[in-house]
Amino acid sequence: MEPWRFALSLLVETFGKEKALELARMFWPKREKMLEPILRNLGIYIKTSSAGRLFDAAASVLGLRDVVSYDAQAAIELEAMAKGKECAPFDIKDEGSDLLLDWRPAIEWLVEGLKHKGKEQLAAGFHDGLSRALVEVSKRLASQTGIRHVALSGGVWQNKRLLSVTSALLKKEGLEPLVHKNTSPNDECISLGQVAVGIDHWSN
Repeated sequence: MEPWRFALSLLVETFGKEKALELARMFWPKREKMLEPILRNLGIYIKTSSAGRLFDAAASVLGLRDVVSYDAQAAIELEAMAKGKECAPFDIKDEGSDLLLDWRPAIEWLVEGLKHKGKEQLAAGFHDGLSRALVEVSKRLASQTGIRHVALSGGVWQNKRLLSVTSALLKKEGLEPLVHKNTSPNDECISLGQVAVGIDHWSN
């Protein structure tokens, strides 16, 4: 996998193609011949909602890793780099019945931050900003529904910093985080959930 490709896509969404191309030439000069063909064909690629790809992209923007040899390598290194206290901005957009977490301000913050902040601070700010945004979304949903339990599930929750900061902030707001104990938060739990749904369906 090549995290720089995810990062390029996020730069386009954040800054537009012209500025993204300028930044990409600066971040990944060895990839220059590939940049324009990729940008021309962005519309045909499948989009993902995976938080893992967001972490991959952030790691590449910070110059940590452009290519990985195993899944989550870039995200793991981003977590290891994170030190200090910063807070990247994330927007929350109310789209009728949906709340959308907009990562574009955080990507802009990372790029601008490279001019005057340490990469350790930027990595920390990315983690903690995302934690605060997720807690804000949870607060709004709890207010609307009365549900006070928040399930933290998915591979990204193997990230100890993200998990600990988010859990602490949820508890501070009177919400109860639900975390994995007997199983990992990885994709194999999708199958476990399918079994649980099947058992419930066929037993009724």
